[in-house]
Amino acid sequence: MKRRTQIRIKYKLWCRQTEEDYGFITNYIFTIINNRRQGIVICCINPIPFADPDDYKILWNGLPYSSLEAGVKHLAIRLKLRLPVDPETGKILPENSPINDFVDKTFVRRLRFEGIEHASARVCWSKSGYGLQNVGQLEPIHVLLKDIPA
Repeated sequence: MKRRTQIRIKYKLWCRQTEEDYGFITNYIFTIINNRRQGIVICCINPIPFADPDDYKILWNGLPYSSLEAGVKHLAIRLKLRLPVDPETGKILPENSPINDFVDKTFVRRLRFEGIEHASARVCWSKSGYGLQNVGQLEPIHVLLKDIPA
């Protein structure tokens, strides 16, 4: 996915400022996930994905990609636990159904509860391949939400 020129400029400025403040983007993300600045350590509380809220953080993407159609909101879930992938294809292995369960429980069910029609059709997720990750130690899972209230 690509960002529009204006958004890409903002993103590069944000990266530069964040690196000045934190040293690396990785340090910034660790700070957000760990809710502290000192002693950046990445360790899981629970080896089961999404079992402990301290092992992940849901963040809005404030610098959206231009290829997203109107009405789509982009979130990133940063997970401390690395998920197994097929070494040849890089695709998520079937035992990663916890992602489906988490997305359903966290987003789809909530939309249904709020009376949003076709909730499951409004939510999708994907995982970045290792070559596209800007913070390799934290598993990024992208969630796209279509036409939902703020």
